[in-house]
Amino acid sequence: MPIPDVWMVLLAAVAGKLIALGLQHQPPKRLTGVLLLTGSTLAYILFSLQLYLSTLAILLPILSPIAMLWFYVLPALLRRK
Repeated sequence: MPIPDVWMVLLAAVAGKLIALGLQHQPPKRLTGVLLLTGSTLAYILFSLQLYLSTLAILLPILSPIAMLWFYVLPALLRRK
């Protein structure tokens, strides 16, 4: 049972925008932010694959939502004050 890409991309866009707005108020160190973003990306990929291989067999899109999240969050992390 696949989950539509559009739903996950919209969810990732909203999450990315909220994270970017949160980073404007309390910016972490760049390395910490990039490591957290990378770690959360890997965790989402592993969760998605595990969910697909389980008895539920739910297929989550991977590439489009991750690209949308990085599109919103990475500029906020790399912005200089």
